[in-house]
Amino acid sequence: MISRPIALVVLALTGSAAAASHETTNALELSRSPASFSRAALTAPPFEITDDENAAFRLRVGGQVQFRYVANFRDTDDTADDHDYAGGFEARRTKINFSGTTLSKDLSFRVLAAFDRSGDGTFRLEEAWLRYKLGDGWSVRAGQFKLPFLREENVSSTMQLAADRSVANEVFNQDFAQAVEFTRESEWWRVLAAVSDGFASRNTSFFSPKEADVALTGRVERRVGEAPWKSYDDFTSFRDSPTGWMVGGAFHWQHTGDTAAFSGGAPVAVTEADMISYTLDLSVEGGGWNFFAACVGRWTDAAGVKAWDDFGAVVQGGYFFTERTEGFARWDAVFPDKDRAGPHDNFHTLAAGLNHYFIEASHAAKLTIDVQVFLDDQAGSSSVVSPQGGIGMLPSTESGQVAVRVQMQLLF
Repeated sequence: MISRPIALVVLALTGSAAAASHETTNALELSRSPASFSRAALTAPPFEITDDENAAFRLRVGGQVQFRYVANFRDTDDTADDHDYAGGFEARRTKINFSGTTLSKDLSFRVLAAFDRSGDGTFRLEEAWLRYKLGDGWSVRAGQFKLPFLREENVSSTMQLAADRSVANEVFNQDFAQAVEFTRESEWWRVLAAVSDGFASRNTSFFSPKEADVALTGRVERRVGEAPWKSYDDFTSFRDSPTGWMVGGAFHWQHTGDTAAFSGGAPVAVTEADMISYTLDLSVEGGGWNFFAACVGRWTDAAGVKAWDDFGAVVQGGYFFTERTEGFARWDAVFPDKDRAGPHDNFHTLAAGLNHYFIEASHAAKLTIDVQVFLDDQAGSSSVVSPQGGIGMLPSTESGQVAVRVQMQLLF
């Protein structure tokens, strides 16, 4: 009863916007196809501007809003005041996306920016890239994007099972980088290779101390079964989805400290270091159920410090109880190297919850309610596990911290 009015409102607003824009676009036509609401569409259909005379010129405009309430419960050492509870609303993600093709159907682009949630609401660039299809399954992409490493990180925040990614992902993920990437995709195999400025090098200049001197990333994926590559854009498997599985693995190496770096116009010394990261993952999807497991390792060797190996793991699954209601559960863990100088206890997290999809077989409008239990104290693992306010985990010297999240997502 709730989903039908929402769908009608979305369609009404879409139609009004398209009609208004049509009056001012002359050769360009702004449209939104009702067919886009088919079960094949994982997200909301974007507003689209096309040139009737040359279909190669196409601009899609869309966005993402994730608004949530978070309640955090933990034991603290503060005896003067009761600071064991923190709760409130937050706009977790608000993004605007521009994508399309230009000059040729084989030349595509994307520009994605997000409003900063931590303070002043600054509009910050996340992705900016162009891709060219070379033929025979080959393509090349250049710009700023997420490197082909952790699958959980590369699945969009709009298509996760839980309200957000796992603690293990936040510790080991690649984030955005400036890179050139080559991809070869066939019916059953996909291979990706990139040369970049290293993990978490978004919005940096070539002389930034945050960049690596050089970084290389490679990922290989193999799918089996009827589920096409598109099925693995998300973790969910709706009830009418085909069955299949995909196994993937990735390797990353980067080196820092041998090239000039400047900050504020002055030279900056950067510690010489090497980092190697590697991962394996398995994704299985059936009609109304899904399973995902991954492990990740990271070896770091910095000058003057003993090298260490850190590890992480994630296991999760989901099941549709009705056509639009999905239950899920997740376990993840971080295993710091015991040779680390700082606190290095293992850190485990359990999460469980429900998703309700207001539009059947679509992430366009989704309500997520979940509970996370951080089984170990964050302070005991602080050499690797930092407080992650974005996913609901606050600093704590006691185990058993709990975070409850209620999130509404709308894609347009």
